Amino acid sequence: MASEDGRNEYHASTAAVCITGGSTIIDERWWTFAIALLSKKNVALRNYQREKLSSSWQSIKNTYLADQAAYKLFTSTAPLVQPPGQSSSFKALFPEGYFTVSRDDINKLFEPSIAQTVQQATEMINSIRDSSERPTENLTIVLTGGLSKNKYLCEQIKLRLKDMNALVFERPPHPCTKAVADGAVIATVDGFVSR
Repeated sequence: MASEDGRNEYHASTAAVCITGGSTIIDERWWTFAIALLSKKNVALRNYQREKLSSSWQSIKNTYLADQAAYKLFTSTAPLVQPPGQSSSFKALFPEGYFTVSRDDINKLFEPSIAQTVQQATEMINSIRDSSERPTENLTIVLTGGLSKNKYLCEQIKLRLKDMNALVFERPPHPCTKAVADGAVIATVDGFVSR
């Protein structure tokens, strides 16, 4: 239903639920993984490398499609050049300015969030349909928050919920990155979310 200002309104069919598996949680999983990976090589990142790696990870996380066998995570902006006068035994840990991480490893970082979202959505859908006079009516699932920008996550959720008939998925064109503040809380207080 459209509001007076032309924005879509979604009325809650069930109470809002906070799923603690969003963007920040995936970032925490990433850093745990990265630190363990680098520790195996006895690598301690310098601040500028940590910042570059963080930026590189954010870019991958937001656009990840699982369409490559491995992904480059940059630790500097350019390949390392051996300093003049340095002995030939000089060895750089990241001579190209990056290291790679496999698609399988990145999928594992997303998996707990996907599984938790699907489990919560399934429980909510079943609850709504069990108490509805029209259990076959279409239900719209609006994916919001920072991770709704990630097509892999959204496609995995759709794929895993495909057997639950009559679902419509929407992703706002400019996803709300403050889903809790602008989504679940507003829905609980006002009874609807508009965009």
